Amino acid sequence: MRHRFWISINLLNQEGVKAQKVAYVLGLMLLLILSGGMYYCYQSAHEEMLLQQKLNINLEARAKELSPIARAGRMEEKNEENAWFKRKFLEETRLQQISYVAVFKEIERSLSPGILLLGIEMEKGRIAIQGYAADNQELSSLMAGLREKVSFGNPLLLSSSLDENKEEIEFRVEINWREEAD
Repeated sequence: MRHRFWISINLLNQEGVKAQKVAYVLGLMLLLILSGGMYYCYQSAHEEMLLQQKLNINLEARAKELSPIARAGRMEEKNEENAWFKRKFLEETRLQQISYVAVFKEIERSLSPGILLLGIEMEKGRIAIQGYAADNQELSSLMAGLREKVSFGNPLLLSSSLDENKEEIEFRVEINWREEAD
């Protein structure tokens, strides 16, 4: 073994070996510098990630603190919005009630004594009346009365049939309702 060690020493003394040794040393130094730089980058990235995690934890905690305040603010806005919708709904309902009262009043004025109403169905702008008439004369006078009213448009007799048990005419009339009339 000693012999080999001595040979190695002798080889190091030669000029070709010194250049090779310098190349190895420079290569190792370059590798060390690169690995140190990579370690520094990794360490910096790791520290930045830890800092971001801490910031996220702090932000989440702050968000939890502010959540009831934000909810309260949204609830106030929601309450104001709901109050507006409620006022609007009540106003529309009141207007519809006024319209329905006017419709009932107009229908009542059109009825002759021989008419018995069973039901009135109302949708926006449309009214369906069903009932019994004592005879054709009474049904004709109802239709004529509905045609005379300015607030009713296009009264249409949808059906009429003789109910033999009651000896009356069962009818169904559809009318268009014009809101602007009283």
